[in-house]
Amino acid sequence: MPMIATVQNSLPSDHGLAQASLPVEGMHCTGCAQSIQMGLGTVAGVASAAVSYAAGQAEVQFDPRQISLGSLASAVADLGYAVPRAETELAIGGMTCTGCVQAVQQALNGTEGVLEARVSLTPPLATVTYLPHATNPEALATSVDRAGYEASRPEPAGEPAAVTEGGEQAAKPDPELRARRLQLAIAIACSAAIMLLNMTAMLGPGLLQWLPVAAREWVGAVLGSIVVLIVGREFHVRAVQSLRRGFPGMDVLVSLGSLVAWGTSLTTLILGLDRTLFPLFFESAAFIITFIYLGRYLEAGARRQTGEAIAALMTLQPTQAVVERSGRQQTLPLAELVVGDTVLVRAGDTVPVDGTVLDGSSSVDESMLTGESLPVPKHTGDEVWSGTSNLDGSLRFRADAVGSETAAARIATTVRQALMSQAPVQSLADRIARVFVPIIVALATVCGLIWGFWGAAQYYPDLAPASVSLIFASAVLLISCPCALGLATPTAMIAGTSLGARRGILVKDAATLQRLSTIDTVLLDKTGTVTEGALQLEKLVPSPQAALDPDRILSLAAAVLEGSAHPVARAIAAEAEQRELPMPPASGFHSMAGLGVEGTVEGSAVLIGSQELMDQHGLSTAEFGTLLSEAEAGPASITFVAVANRVEAFAVVADSLRREAADTVTALRARGLEIRMLSGDHDRAAAAAATALGLDPSREVRSRLRPEDKLSIVTEFQAAGHQVAMAGDGVNDAPALARADVGLAMVSGHNLALQTADVGILNNQISRIPEALRLGQRTMRVVRQNLFWAFAYNVAAIPLAAGLFVPWLGLKLEPQFAAAIMAVSSIIVVRNSLRIRGFSLH
Repeated sequence: MPMIATVQNSLPSDHGLAQASLPVEGMHCTGCAQSIQMGLGTVAGVASAAVSYAAGQAEVQFDPRQISLGSLASAVADLGYAVPRAETELAIGGMTCTGCVQAVQQALNGTEGVLEARVSLTPPLATVTYLPHATNPEALATSVDRAGYEASRPEPAGEPAAVTEGGEQAAKPDPELRARRLQLAIAIACSAAIMLLNMTAMLGPGLLQWLPVAAREWVGAVLGSIVVLIVGREFHVRAVQSLRRGFPGMDVLVSLGSLVAWGTSLTTLILGLDRTLFPLFFESAAFIITFIYLGRYLEAGARRQTGEAIAALMTLQPTQAVVERSGRQQTLPLAELVVGDTVLVRAGDTVPVDGTVLDGSSSVDESMLTGESLPVPKHTGDEVWSGTSNLDGSLRFRADAVGSETAAARIATTVRQALMSQAPVQSLADRIARVFVPIIVALATVCGLIWGFWGAAQYYPDLAPASVSLIFASAVLLISCPCALGLATPTAMIAGTSLGARRGILVKDAATLQRLSTIDTVLLDKTGTVTEGALQLEKLVPSPQAALDPDRILSLAAAVLEGSAHPVARAIAAEAEQRELPMPPASGFHSMAGLGVEGTVEGSAVLIGSQELMDQHGLSTAEFGTLLSEAEAGPASITFVAVANRVEAFAVVADSLRREAADTVTALRARGLEIRMLSGDHDRAAAAAATALGLDPSREVRSRLRPEDKLSIVTEFQAAGHQVAMAGDGVNDAPALARADVGLAMVSGHNLALQTADVGILNNQISRIPEALRLGQRTMRVVRQNLFWAFAYNVAAIPLAAGLFVPWLGLKLEPQFAAAIMAVSSIIVVRNSLRIRGFSLH
C-alpha cells in the first residue's frame, strides 16, 4: 500500500543519530514486519528499527556516519522487500572541477529523502535516486541552486540532435560556454579600461588628461567593483556555501584574493591614504577575476572537446523515420515507432532503430558503434543497428528494438554510467584537495604576516607594510591550484572512455580503466572468443548397434536442445531445422553446467553431452571403436546423444577460428603478457586450435574445463600475484569473467549488458582485446603525467608567490599574474588529457 514517507535523516539527535521513515512494499503479515525489524537490527550503524505491517513502513534510527539512507533501503531489499524509489537526472551548470562535483554531490546527498547521488563533470550531470514520497526533482534542483550551481532537467538520453535544412545534425549551443563568454567580455572590457586609466601618464599628454586623477581613481573603483562583485559573484557565493559545508574549495581562494585586493583599495580611496605607501589594486582585483574566467572559459571548451565522442553517442539517432503502415509510407517521430514496424532507409540516411533486413542491399558505416572503419555489406536477414549510416542503397527492415532498447541507447547508457564512476587513483587527489585550501589560507596568512612585519622594511621600504603583506598573501592564495589536482584523473578517464567507445570498447567504469593498465595475464575462452562461436554440425555418427535411425536421433536431440543458448545446442537444432525434421515437444529440461543437458521426448529420456556425462550415467561409448578415436583426433567437438539409457550416436560439431585470432595472440605476446586458452573441448580439439593460434599446447592450453574449473584457474593465477584479464562470451564463463581483475565480454548489438564483465568488446572483435589493454595503459600514463604536473606546479609556484626568491632574484609576483599562472595550470592538465583522443591503440 502506498504510504507517505517522512525522512528526517538531515536532523540528527543529540547522540548524532538520524531518524528515517521508510515505506516498505511486499509485507503480507506481521511476520514479515518482524523479519524486517530483526534484519535491520543486525545492520551496522542501525541503533533501532520498528516496522509496522499496518502502516507499511519502517522507523529506523541510524548513525549517518556509518550507514547512508540508500544503504538502509538496500538492506530492506536484501531481506526480500522493497522501498519504493525513483531516479532522475539533473543537468548541472557552473561546475569547473572535481571540487564542484563534490560540492553538488554533498548538497544532493544532504537533501531529505535522497538515497544516493552521483555527479559527473563531463557531461555535467547528476543522477539521483530518491524516495518519491519524500522529495521530488524540483526540491533536488533547489538544493543544487542553494549550493551555488544551476540545475535543470536534461534532455532524455539518446534524444536526437536538431537537424538543419541540409539534413545534418546541428551543434547544440553550450549554455555554460555562452554564459562564460558574456562574463568574460564584461570582465575584459572593464579590466582593460582600468589599465588604460592607470597608464594615462605613460601614454602621453592629452589622453584623458582632462579627467582629474581622483576621478580616474573612482572610475577605476566602479569598474573594478563591477568585475569583482557582479561578474565574480559566483565565486563569492560558492565560497560561502563551501565554508558552510566545511569543504572549502578553489572558490574560497579566488574570492579571498580578489576581495582583499578590492577591499583594501576601496579603503585606501575612501580614507585618502598616501598612494605611494598604499597603492590601489583595483586593476589587480579585476584582472584576477578576468584571468580566472578566461581560464575557465578555455577549460570548459576543452572539457567539451573531451566529451564530444560521448555526446555523439547520445545523439546518434535521427528525429524521424519512414515507416510502412496499412500499406502506405508515412514519416513518424522516432518515439512513435514500435517493435515490428517496417522501416525504410534510403542512401545517406541514418538507421533509426535496430532491426533485421527484409529486402534490399547496401553498405552500412558502423564505425560510430564498433570502431570498424570499413563499411559492412547488408542483405536480407542481416541485422542493422540504430545510429549507423546507410551509405549506398535502400533497405527495408523490421524494427526489433526501439527507444531505450536500441544498441545506440544502451551504449550511451553504459558510457554514461562509466562517466559517473570514479577511479581509485582519484581518492588520493580528493583527500589532498580536502585539506589543500585550509593549508593554503593558513600559509598565505603566515606569509603576509612575515612580509608585513619583517620583509617589507628591508626589501620594499617605499611601500607600506600592509600593502606588501597584501601583495604576497594574495599571490599565494591565487597561484595555488587544487583544480589542476582535481582535474588530473577525471579528464583523462573521460577521454579514455571516449576513445574506447569510438573503437568499440565499452568500459564499465573508471576503476576498470585503471585495472586494465596493470594486466599481465590474459585468459582466452575458446568457443565464441577465439572461434566464431557459430558451430556447425559436420556429421552425426550413429552407433553400430543403434536402435534408431540418424534422422530420429537428430530429431529427438534437437527437441531437447531447442531452448538452449549453448553454441553446440544451436548447431544441432539448426541442422534439424534445415532438414525440416519434426521436433516433438520436450519436457523435464535440465542443464548441467559443463556436462550437457537432459530431457524427455515422447516418453523417452534423452541425454546429450560429454563423455564425462555418459560415464556418470554408466553409459558405454566403447562400441564406437575407431570411429570415435578418429573423430577425437581432429579439432572438432564431440557430443554424445543417448536415448532410453543407450548411446545412440555422437555429433561432430566444428567451429572456425576468428580471422584475427592469431594476430591478436601475437599482439598480446609482443607485449610480454602471459596467455592461456581455456576450453571445455577434449584435448585434441583444444590442442589443434592452440597450434593454429601459435600457442604451446603443452603449456598454454587447458582443456575439458567446466565453468567452475575456469573460475579456479583465474583464482590460481591471482593467488600467484598475477593481474588477470579473462575474455569470454559470457555464456558459460560468467563466473570466471566476474572473478577476473578485468572481465572482457564479446558482445553484439542485441547483447550489451555487462552484468558480469567489466569491458564489452562490440561485434565480438577479439582484436580489440590488446587495444583495450593499451587503452588502460595510455590513459593511466596521462593520469600520472597530470598528477605529476599538478603536484610539481604547486610545489614550485607557491614558494615563488610567497617571495622565497626575493632575497636572491628580487622576483615579486603580482596577484593578477599569479591568477593567470593558476588558470594556465588547469588548462595544461585538460589539454594533456585531450591528447588521449588522438592516440593509436594498435
